[in-house]
Amino acid sequence: MKFPWIRFRKDEEVKREIQSHLEMATRDRLDRGEAADKALYTVRREFGNVDLVREVTREQWGGRWLEDLLRDVRFGARMLRRNPSFSAVAVLTLTLAIGANTTIFSVVNSVLLQPLPLRAANRLVVIWVNNLQQGWSRVGPSGLDYLNWKEQNTSFEDLFLFEHGTGTVTGTGEPEQVAGLRVTTNFGDFFGLQPVLGRTFRPEESTARHNLVLLSYAYWQRGFGSDPGVIGRGMTLNGESYTIIGVLPASLATLRPVDVVVPFDTDWVKRADSDLGVLGRLKPGVTLKQASAEMGTISERIGRERPVRKGWSTVLVPLEVARVEYIQPALLLLLGAVGFVLLIACVNVANLMAARTVARHREVAIRKALELCTVFQRDAAATRAFVDALEAKELLVERRA
Repeated sequence: MKFPWIRFRKDEEVKREIQSHLEMATRDRLDRGEAADKALYTVRREFGNVDLVREVTREQWGGRWLEDLLRDVRFGARMLRRNPSFSAVAVLTLTLAIGANTTIFSVVNSVLLQPLPLRAANRLVVIWVNNLQQGWSRVGPSGLDYLNWKEQNTSFEDLFLFEHGTGTVTGTGEPEQVAGLRVTTNFGDFFGLQPVLGRTFRPEESTARHNLVLLSYAYWQRGFGSDPGVIGRGMTLNGESYTIIGVLPASLATLRPVDVVVPFDTDWVKRADSDLGVLGRLKPGVTLKQASAEMGTISERIGRERPVRKGWSTVLVPLEVARVEYIQPALLLLLGAVGFVLLIACVNVANLMAARTVARHREVAIRKALELCTVFQRDAAATRAFVDALEAKELLVERRA
């Protein structure tokens, strides 16, 4: 494809060559004694449509599609400029509809379509407990349940315990309430997290209480100005001093947006009553059905050993299902609704275009006529026959007159 200035120069050369050819042919006929008007007329008829020859020559250079595109863009811009009110209504209608669809699809894509950025996310399951006789369904287990499951199961590579909550950060100006997460010390390894700065908790830090804290990526930016020297600094959380040991990756917010993460210790876990969260990562090759059957057997054993847990059973749900099962219908309904809005917008703009086309019927008729003329002119013989027929018709009219 030639650059525009090169194509312009070559087009000028073709124009000069055509003009030179016409002048030479005209002089030749003049030298043979023809009249000037007849010689020029005959030469032009034999040569054909000059503009058509130039168009065909341009097509041989390549890049014609770009010229056509630029020409269409210029024409479209002129039409928009000539009808600003029509253009504003059409553009605004489509902009609102497309913007709504883009926004909702971005949410659907991130929540429903994109896989979780976690280690072996397809093998992660949520473990709840049920006691339908007492009216409890899908509630969090106790700390002892978690310890018993972790000790007795053979279906999971690992189990992870967590608890949501809030805390208050002081000592850095106005007190700030933050979203917190208390976790077992296998937190980093369980999810395969690579901290942006520092490290995650170590297994040995579960034997006693350690006032250590991990910052989320967003809170590190918001509360500490993305300071790379934050590791080792202290912060006051709920009136106690904590040491910052790491900054978590931004991808963790996909699972649960929190500000700070602190560790459990084993003694606290043993005393924790209920309403905790447990995730498990299935071993390769182990199905959810197999794991559910084993956890049911373990629950019966726990009920015999601890009568207070008698009648309780377990429920296992894949994490990818559990995180969207309540919001998925609403998101799909919302996506369908905005899609319908886009359809209505397209129909409205199409109606406006149809009305505009009716108003431009004279212009369209002229364009069609020019296209028809172009078809005739592509065949030199047909063009000459067309002109001869017109001349014969004019001569017949003159004779009748």
